Amino acid sequence: MTMEHRFSPRLPFPLHVALWARGAVVAQGVCRDVSRDGMYVYVDPACLHRNALVEVEFMAPDGLGRLCLPAMVAHCGNDGIGLVFDELAEPQALRMLRAYLQSLPS
Repeated sequence: MTMEHRFSPRLPFPLHVALWARGAVVAQGVCRDVSRDGMYVYVDPACLHRNALVEVEFMAPDGLGRLCLPAMVAHCGNDGIGLVFDELAEPQALRMLRAYLQSLPS
């Protein structure tokens, strides 16, 4: 068993997501939880491999449109994949997600 090192807590966040790679949707699934740094998505783990680069697309929590966050597959589980957001690639979208998460009651 491996130990995960998280910098922020994960919060339940059940929403539909599309995972893009090389300009095409490679998987669609449901997010289990999200943090400032990443998310876990219920999806067929066979569709992506560890360290794969993807874009995670989902409806913005405020309902004002879609967010698309670049991410890397950190691990593949039995029922999905763990993603780590790319801190530098899409700072505005990541700031919007983080502001929303910060507004949630703890």
